[in-house]
Amino acid sequence: MLLVVAMDVVTVVVALLNLELAVFSHNHKMMVWESHAGGLMSHFGREKTLLMLADDFYWPKMRWDVDRAVHSTTELCPFEVVYGFKPITPLDLLPLPIHEIVNMEASKREDFVRKIHVKTKDLIEKKGKNNAARMNKKGKEMLFKPGDMVWVHFWKDRFPKLRKTKLLPRGAGPYKVLAKINDNAYSIVLPTDEFGVSNSFNVTYLTPYDGEDLGASRSTPFEGGEMTRTSLPNHYLRHCKMKKMLL
Repeated sequence: MLLVVAMDVVTVVVALLNLELAVFSHNHKMMVWESHAGGLMSHFGREKTLLMLADDFYWPKMRWDVDRAVHSTTELCPFEVVYGFKPITPLDLLPLPIHEIVNMEASKREDFVRKIHVKTKDLIEKKGKNNAARMNKKGKEMLFKPGDMVWVHFWKDRFPKLRKTKLLPRGAGPYKVLAKINDNAYSIVLPTDEFGVSNSFNVTYLTPYDGEDLGASRSTPFEGGEMTRTSLPNHYLRHCKMKKMLL
C-alpha cells in the first residue's frame, strides 16, 4: 500500500514538473485556432498577437516561476519576502513544512516576518552601496558652484524637439549656475521660455565652460562654424577618440 502511494506521489510530481517545461497539451489546438483562424480575438498583427498569446498561455506559469526565483540582491524570492515562506510546489509534499509556517503564535510570526524584512532592507542597501562604489570608480566627479558657467547638452530624452535631426545643435550656452541642489543636480539660469523644460539638470547634461574666447570660429561648441580641437569640450574629444573620428 505504501509503495503504491509513493508511486502515485512520484507520478504526480513528475507530471507537474513536465507541465512547467511546456504549454499544456490540451491548449495546443486552442493556441493554433486563436493565432491563425482568429477565434475570439481575430488577428491584430504579429506583435499584438504574440502579446495576447503570451498573456493567455505563458504568463500564468511565468508569474509562478518569478515568485519562486531567488533575487541576487535580497537572496530571497519575492513571495518569501512578503509572506515569510516560499509558495507550495509538488516538491514540498515530501518533507513537512517548517515550524515557522504552520505552528507559531501571531506575535512570534510577526517577529519572524519583521526580521526577514529587516534583513532584506539591509541587503538591498548593501547592494546599492556596492553598485554605487563600482560605478563611481570609473566616473569623474564634477562639481559646480553658483555663478559658474556651463554648457547645456541637448539629449534626446530631455529635449526631443531640439534633437529631431542631426543638423540641429546638440547644446547651448554658456549659462550660469543658479544654485546647487546636490552633488549630482544643479539649477541653471536659462533664457525665458526658450527650451520649455525645468531649469534643474543632472551633471550628465552639463559641461564646464573654460572661459576661452572662441571668436568667429565658433560661438558655441555645438553651433555652426569652423570646428577645431580647442573649441570642443573634452567630453566630445574623448568620444571622438574612442570612435576614431578625430581629424
